[in-house]
This record gives sequence, C-alpha cells and structure tokens, in this order.
Amino acid sequence: MKFCGAQLSYFGATEGAYSHVTENEWEKGQITIVEDEGEVDVLINSLGKKNIPRTPDSWRTTVITISRAGEVKHGSLKINFPKLNKDELRIYRNQREGFDFLEGDIWFIFRKRGVLTVGSMPIRKWNRLF
Repeated sequence: MKFCGAQLSYFGATEGAYSHVTENEWEKGQITIVEDEGEVDVLINSLGKKNIPRTPDSWRTTVITISRAGEVKHGSLKINFPKLNKDELRIYRNQREGFDFLEGDIWFIFRKRGVLTVGSMPIRKWNRLF
C-alpha cells in the first residue's frame, strides 16, 4: 500500500509503500513485490528498471536499512527480477545488513532525498505510529 501523508511525514520520504510479511515470505527469507501494492513504483523510480538484474544470481544494491529494532544502517541488499520473463521483483532478507523480518511484520520501502530505504517493524509498533 502506498504511504499516506502521515507515513511520508514520519519518514521524511518523497514516496513510499508498505505491506505485511506473509508466512511464505518469512519462511523463504524473501519479499515478493507486486505492482498493486505500490512498492514496485518506489523501486523502479529509485533504481530504474533497466538497472535491476533479471537473474537469480547475487546482485546487491546499496540502501539504507531500518531494522525491526529501529537501528538505521547503510547496507546492501539483493534485489532482482529472479525470473527472466516475468516482472516479479524480490528483496531478500539479510539480518547482517539490517533487513530482517518476522511473519506478520510490516515491511516498507521509501525514497528520501533520492536514497532508497528498506525496513521492517512489528505491526504493533507500526499501528501505534499510524
């Protein structure tokens, strides 16, 4: 879902989107990004579609991450189109780089001053903020 005014203001973002982490995403350690949620637009606007690899191989992009505990860090995450002929995007969990999540958490993505930020937080904390 696209960020509303309160979320844009809280993060100081120019655009953003969020979604619930599903059981399947948690088990596989990857977020599947779909067009109808708004996250695709944020990624494409930030990285450019041609700059996101169409390969299951490792490729990482520099981002800012916000951990479940609220720690902000500069890191790099694997982001790709894992299937050559499909526009399904994925971002992969990497606890060491500051992006970890549990089933039911909110994961979010936004741009602030042109920089991509990816993070997650427990749903209770998200609901208290918004």
